Amino acid sequence: EIGSGLVGSEMCIRDRRIRHPKVAVILCVAVLIMSNVLTATFVKSYAKKELLEDAYIQSMRAVSNYLDAFEMSGSNDDKAYAATSWGTAVQIAFCFNESSRIFKERNLLNQIYFELLRNDSHISMLSISNICKKLEEDPYDIAAYAELNELLNTGLH
Repeated sequence: EIGSGLVGSEMCIRDRRIRHPKVAVILCVAVLIMSNVLTATFVKSYAKKELLEDAYIQSMRAVSNYLDAFEMSGSNDDKAYAATSWGTAVQIAFCFNESSRIFKERNLLNQIYFELLRNDSHISMLSISNICKKLEEDPYDIAAYAELNELLNTGLH
């Protein structure tokens, strides 16, 4: 059996005495197709999550870099680039699985995005930059999202 390339149910089908060889061929093909589909689905799902996480982390890194530059220079261009990068992170958040922490925080992320676009925002850009750095390290950091929420609430009152 070793080296046959067959596993589990495939070997059972092969070893069974079949009165209808066409049925056996159809069953073998069906088993192979299903095993390939299940494997491809798992790999696709895992790869998608990894790619989304990487893109989200890169967006957070860009935001923190632009906001750090904004704090040093006061350039509105840096703040605009930060807002654009944050907008990218928001779009990525919408692509995650619905059970993901990042997907669940998408509305908070969107509210921060609109604050970044405002010229009269009372939210500390340095604080947002620091939270972005935490999210670079762990994009699922519940405490970082709580800090964002608190920052948004105190900045709006």
